[in-house]
Amino acid sequence: MTAPLPEESPKPFKPFWLVLFVFIFCLALSFLPRSFHLFGVEWKQISIISDFKKEQIATDSLPINLDSLAEAIAKASDTIKFDGTPLLNFGKGKDLKDISNFVVALQKAKKKKGKARILWFGDSMVEGDLFVEEWRKRMQDTFGGHGVGWVPIVSVVENFRLTIRTQHSDDWKHVSILNKENSHHALGLDGEAFIPSEGSWVKYTAVNRPHLDYFEEAYVLVYAPQGGFEMQVSIGDSVVRIPVEAKPTLQKIKLFSGVHIKQTTLAFNSISSETWIYGVSFESAQGVFIDNMGLRGSTGLFLGNINPASLNTDWVTEHPYDLIVLEYGLNVMKKEAKNYIWFIKSFNKTLERLQALYPNTTIVLMGVGDRSEKINGSYQTMPMLTQFIQLQQQMAVEHHLFFWSIYNAMGGDGSMQNWAFQKPSLANKDFTHINARGGQVLGDKLFDACLFEFNRQRKRIPNE
Repeated sequence: MTAPLPEESPKPFKPFWLVLFVFIFCLALSFLPRSFHLFGVEWKQISIISDFKKEQIATDSLPINLDSLAEAIAKASDTIKFDGTPLLNFGKGKDLKDISNFVVALQKAKKKKGKARILWFGDSMVEGDLFVEEWRKRMQDTFGGHGVGWVPIVSVVENFRLTIRTQHSDDWKHVSILNKENSHHALGLDGEAFIPSEGSWVKYTAVNRPHLDYFEEAYVLVYAPQGGFEMQVSIGDSVVRIPVEAKPTLQKIKLFSGVHIKQTTLAFNSISSETWIYGVSFESAQGVFIDNMGLRGSTGLFLGNINPASLNTDWVTEHPYDLIVLEYGLNVMKKEAKNYIWFIKSFNKTLERLQALYPNTTIVLMGVGDRSEKINGSYQTMPMLTQFIQLQQQMAVEHHLFFWSIYNAMGGDGSMQNWAFQKPSLANKDFTHINARGGQVLGDKLFDACLFEFNRQRKRIPNE
């Protein structure tokens, strides 16, 4: 009878090495400042030493001299007697050169002697023209103007945007700065571009809303460096053919003016190998026009890559702006994030590039709105939100910008959950985004602040 073989002795060190590997891996993730992508998967920050890092987070996450910031805010608001959320002017001295050009443009628009053009760079806070729609209406009520302004060829929000109706053929190629593979393309100022095929078309229809119920004047912005093409534009019952020549620069082409039409269709024929179409601007002969260039998912950092010698310099000449609004932060704020220095350093580059591109244009930096997360069973304002706003205020001070706080306009701490739960609600139950009613409230408040600042500053500027 064969004796049984002895059982193999266990190897206790295998589990030990596995546990040690997992511990070291998680420890390494603890030192990553935020979430990241690897192998197509988003990895969240894991902190197994968070209890030991709390004091370090509190000091490192807010490199701000709160005393000097409070002094700057007090100085900017000491002469403002305004019952609302004011525009804080962190400009240089009292020469008003940072606001006078915009005030003069508004004066001309009000007197029907010119146009004042505003550009809104933002994120999903203004999707579908939320927020901007009411502000535009109030500005045009006061200073004149008829038209929605800038409209891209294709948009992810076109099905629920209420300020214009858009339809298009399915053969457009859309390239966006949010896809790094497209960064070498001839993108527009808004970080997007559209490439047509032979016969591609887009149709715009006016809506039954104040200042938006017909089209009076329209322009299309194109770039065709390799060869020309032809546009067919429907204007009422007629179709006009517009030839476009090849040029190495951006072209702003008038489609029509002095008309009152409800609908227009653009078709693109004889397309060359490299043809870029950006969008259409609907305007009138005089007035105020607000171009909403909000881009879902954007943090605004792509603007820091603008090359002063690039295609975008043509926009300054062809489609100039008197005021630029920067509204970002929703896509930066994350519940697990404890440090936003990476964003502030990068956004400083954005501000520097924009100020170099538009040296005589007033810039307003918007403080992020309230945002809630569930903490201990109830919704509360994100713990780091007020510190993030202070970082934004510090940027406005350092770059001599205007600053307007969406957070304060909403009501401050706890306002997002109040807006979401009240009836009728002013915000969505994601506790991040406002709805159409909330957009109207904020648009009214922003207009009141702008009108107050306009009336305050125009007294100091000589009449035309």
